[in-house]
Amino acid sequence: MSKSKNNIKDSIASIRKFYEAGRESLKLHPDDDAYGKKVVEEEAKRLGLIQEMVRKARQLARETDGYNVDELKALFTMMQANPGTRFRKTHVIRLLTVKDKKQRAKMQRRAIEDSWTTAQLRIELNSLFGPRKHGGRRPSVLRSREGVITQLESFAEQWRRYGAALKERVSTPKKAKTCRMEDLGETIEPLLSAVLAAIDALQLGLAEELKKIHPKREGRQARPGDDKDVQ
Repeated sequence: MSKSKNNIKDSIASIRKFYEAGRESLKLHPDDDAYGKKVVEEEAKRLGLIQEMVRKARQLARETDGYNVDELKALFTMMQANPGTRFRKTHVIRLLTVKDKKQRAKMQRRAIEDSWTTAQLRIELNSLFGPRKHGGRRPSVLRSREGVITQLESFAEQWRRYGAALKERVSTPKKAKTCRMEDLGETIEPLLSAVLAAIDALQLGLAEELKKIHPKREGRQARPGDDKDVQ
């Protein structure tokens, strides 16, 4: 059996196990009984999952806003028909945010057939529906001043790398030319340029502050291709 088929088999098994955990939880504790009690907390301990994953498993197994048995079978059939796909349990969890099942099915098909990563699926969903205003994991803010400055430096570096990638036009035999800065239009391009310039200044300021805290601090060597990894 090929490696890709093994990967699909493992992914299907993972999704099915997650679905069964949610269905079992719903049988033991129907939704009407699940709120106002410590049901999710208790189920998390029993299933060996974090509480958020228990909620997602229960949602997946609910026929109204999750998947019924036929929909799950259709998903597995589509995955088996596309052995090169990168579709995983994390994709299913992300798709649960799409309440309209017809829209969800369309996004699911594209994600499987075009072998989207979870990050690509998130971007496509944000493009269609906008970023989620509520829900999801709350950003972790460290307690110490040094910790926050270090976090900010990391975020600034991500923006710097993204901006650098956007200013280049990458072309390969298998990939169309990517969008670059000037393609964004007269409204977005100057605003983004100003943001990137401000982030450059912020990054310098953060580095100076960290240098005061750690006088012997030196910048780490970039890995080969670091700025080529940004997607």
